[in-house]
Amino acid sequence: MRNPVHQGALVLILAAGLPAALAAETYKIDGTHSSAHFRVRHLSASIFQGRFNDVSGSLTFDEADPAKSSVTVEVKAGSVDTRDEELDGHVKGPDFLNAKQFPVVTFQSTRFQKKGDGTYEVTGNFTLRGITQELTVEARHVGSSNLGRFGPRIGFSTTFIINRRDFQVNYGTDETVGDEVTLVIDIEAKGK
Repeated sequence: MRNPVHQGALVLILAAGLPAALAAETYKIDGTHSSAHFRVRHLSASIFQGRFNDVSGSLTFDEADPAKSSVTVEVKAGSVDTRDEELDGHVKGPDFLNAKQFPVVTFQSTRFQKKGDGTYEVTGNFTLRGITQELTVEARHVGSSNLGRFGPRIGFSTTFIINRRDFQVNYGTDETVGDEVTLVIDIEAKGK
């Protein structure tokens, strides 16, 4: 005969653990271990790449119900790094990012849905130079961990293309600086 006290205790233990396993988890983007890069055709001859050194934001992820997930990414325009101080100044200026007037580039999700194994379709509002456009990007869930003192971690990666002229970045011609800019965002976020 089964012991009803033990059965009841087992049910309580399982029930107590269930909400934590299914609930959406909230994470803060780790700026040290996250990155934002851009790639653009230069002088119709090569691909030029630069990065931004200040990435922040938050992520809520619910693997059981992806529709409850959301992400906000903020990139400081003034943190652009082209490995050349003079070029950094030009890119920060009015010809490109106009970082003084528009200090933050943002992406705020409005819809999060599973597309395939480990991939998600994320729709949201992308704002650059004060202009907001709706974008849909494919984000790959790189992994999750909880390794001792490092605490819970989660990572996502996405690559997408924007047309710089949609955001009034009109410097030069498509031959001198390509109109299409590829953005690569790799996020590592830490939980509480």
